Amino acid sequence: DFGDTKKLLEIGLQVAEGLKYLRDVHGMVHGDLKPDNILIDGAGSANVVAKINDFGGAVKITDNEHDDEEHTPAYTRPYRDRGQLKQRYYSDDIYALVLALMQKLYETEISSALNLIDPDFYTLPTLIKHQKALNRLAIQLVVSKNKVPKNLRWAFVRALTYNREKSISLEELIEELKRAVKTSEV
Repeated sequence: DFGDTKKLLEIGLQVAEGLKYLRDVHGMVHGDLKPDNILIDGAGSANVVAKINDFGGAVKITDNEHDDEEHTPAYTRPYRDRGQLKQRYYSDDIYALVLALMQKLYETEISSALNLIDPDFYTLPTLIKHQKALNRLAIQLVVSKNKVPKNLRWAFVRALTYNREKSISLEELIEELKRAVKTSEV
């Protein structure tokens, strides 16, 4: 039902605009964006307001050294959890936002796949071990299922790329979310 998807995309748009504000005004990356850190005010009403919460993992983008423990591995690009890169980037927040939206859009499909991959999936070592497989699953869901509006599918795939230089920009994601909210074409 696109009605539910549309409401979720409106929430995603508000969060993306909040991330842009955090970046533009404060020069910061949230660093631990996940569904638990997105508060919804007015759920069930016509005027839903999304608020970003828990800034314990937020860092100034100019910081070269910081504690890299303040993030949730499930919402982190795979290369970061393997110690390949310590610095945080704005594209990491975009990745986490799209993953959080996908978790809500494809809850049933993702839960089924997780049970097939490993019944002990929610332990940290297992989560890290299977993160690349989950990323591929997320991309396959975007491409093959009709829960994401057509114009937004490529934007989601770009957000989930391993290569941060090829990731979609925050401005592009905001524009694509705005366009998706306006249309009911799935």
